[in-house]
Amino acid sequence: MTPNEAGVADGFVCPITCLTMVDPVMLTGDGHTYERYAIEEWLRRGNRTSPLAGSDLGSNVQLVPNHAVRKAIAELKVELPSKSDIEEACGHKAADILDKGEPGPSKTARVYNEDETYIFASLRRSLYSLDATVCVWKAKQLCLSKANSCTSVDSTWPNTMKAQITCMKACGRSRAIVSGSRDNILRVWELPSSVEETASPAHLREVAALQCHSDWINCLDVNCAEEVVVTGGRDSRIRVWDTLKWTCNHTLRTDDYVNCLAFDRVKDGFFVSGGNDWKLLVWDSKTMQQSHEFSGHTYAIKCCAVDPVSASWILSSGDDSKLCVWSTKSKNCEVEIEGAGGGYNESINCCAISSDGRTVACGLANHRLALWDTRMWKLLQNLDGHKAGVEDLCFVRGFGDKKLVSVDGRSLKTWSCSSNDWSCQHTVSANAIACCEMSTLV
Repeated sequence: MTPNEAGVADGFVCPITCLTMVDPVMLTGDGHTYERYAIEEWLRRGNRTSPLAGSDLGSNVQLVPNHAVRKAIAELKVELPSKSDIEEACGHKAADILDKGEPGPSKTARVYNEDETYIFASLRRSLYSLDATVCVWKAKQLCLSKANSCTSVDSTWPNTMKAQITCMKACGRSRAIVSGSRDNILRVWELPSSVEETASPAHLREVAALQCHSDWINCLDVNCAEEVVVTGGRDSRIRVWDTLKWTCNHTLRTDDYVNCLAFDRVKDGFFVSGGNDWKLLVWDSKTMQQSHEFSGHTYAIKCCAVDPVSASWILSSGDDSKLCVWSTKSKNCEVEIEGAGGGYNESINCCAISSDGRTVACGLANHRLALWDTRMWKLLQNLDGHKAGVEDLCFVRGFGDKKLVSVDGRSLKTWSCSSNDWSCQHTVSANAIACCEMSTLV
């Protein structure tokens, strides 16, 4: 068994190494718990900011053994990483796709077609840096490349910021990316309409930075008309933004952290939110009032999605390892699948529905992807290959729902379906993938 194979909870995994903690210690400056070796290395390198929040740690920095977490990990009876595993994770260099190569010869500029599809991911240059880089790949490059081939940096448009991105969505018509981060700021990025094809490509241009929440932004989504963006955070608030002026028009209150948001993309009639209060809330898009509440989960809801064909059902899941399908007509739970997260009832971190509504993909904490047939709600296939919990995934447009992209803390993988059998086609390996969201732009 490899470290973390049993799919331990996020609270038992060091946010720096992405491994189960052997010697957990609490950092007094931010209140978070880390692997002792990893946080000592962070401080030894002269960092005086929180690895998670980026806030100033102050002068009185102490490491306090977290005996409660150590005891809880011991009770799980999972195999712990060795010292060499921890040292390797702490010393692992950033992805080659960010750092390799010298600038090449200039080429003629070309305009990227509006119908091209792109894949977005946020990467961190190293484990000991707060810098996050938004990278963009052409979907054809990743989804049509040969298995195990390398990704070239030439087709990315990177931009770097001093913040850890937590969520990101694309606005296709305006050619923009909207991102939320742990510094509580909503950022809007503009994609170049044309770019010189050199080894030093054009950067994304930041057009807005909005201080909107009093704590981390956990999630966001964009409505079908791309007129509204909703953001949810650890301040238990949902904020509704006008994309024309980028002003906050509404603030909605919930009872706990908001972990996920999803719009109805058929009529833009509603959007849903899920969080640590175990509730799935339905909000009317016109009145911005709560219209319904679904209860049935027994732990935090981490992901949700709305049927893209008819918006007649909503999918939700989370830490209770339960997959729930709610009817928007009967207001009842039509399907409830216990233990959908795996044999140990691991968390389900993310989910996506194919454009034809026939397939659901779930990213599990036990490093797997699970594919479900929505007509009979039967498990189609489990996909193995990730080395950490799957944090986000999406079906890639333009490939007939036969291409899937997923990310964990260390790699981005593309999956391809041939004769109803899914397999990993391509891997971008990096110990620097920090963002758990990606989107497609058409």
